[in-house]
Amino acid sequence: TVDHKLQFEESDEILKNTRGGALTYTYRNSFYASHAIRLQYRSSSINDTIAALNSNYFGEGNKTQQYGVISYQYTADYRDYVGYPLRGYYFSTGVTKLGVSRSDDVNKLELNANFAGFISLPKNFFISNNTIGFWSTPDGIAYANYSALGYRKQFVRGYEIYLIEGPHYILNNTTF
Repeated sequence: TVDHKLQFEESDEILKNTRGGALTYTYRNSFYASHAIRLQYRSSSINDTIAALNSNYFGEGNKTQQYGVISYQYTADYRDYVGYPLRGYYFSTGVTKLGVSRSDDVNKLELNANFAGFISLPKNFFISNNTIGFWSTPDGIAYANYSALGYRKQFVRGYEIYLIEGPHYILNNTTF
């Protein structure tokens, strides 16, 4: 990133190769609530070009990275229509651990929460409020494992092409 914008390198060669697999178990104990547990493995390698442009891409000049992931997500969805809700609320929270064994190249913990409320007002007016919180540790990790606003469909309106990098944030959007 330069000035909070993603930078892309053009090349005829493959610059990054990522392989992995995942297994997800989802339990829906009611119509509105669900739980998901995910086990994942990821292995990535980068070309010399990327390593030269960003020596901290995988940390300490490494050109490969592999790690396991375990995560849990709880979701309660009481919206009237998922695509364009007008009434109800949505709540989701989860925890993700990147690096589950001592031999993994990443050791990171992430916590997230999302609450959105949708209210019907008189004369066919509607208001919604969406609050997203994210916290991760540690602060000084490899660039490829950094999280920020601008990833995961979490954008500040009017700044969609920008990233705000950091280990934690809170974002609130209100729509009338």
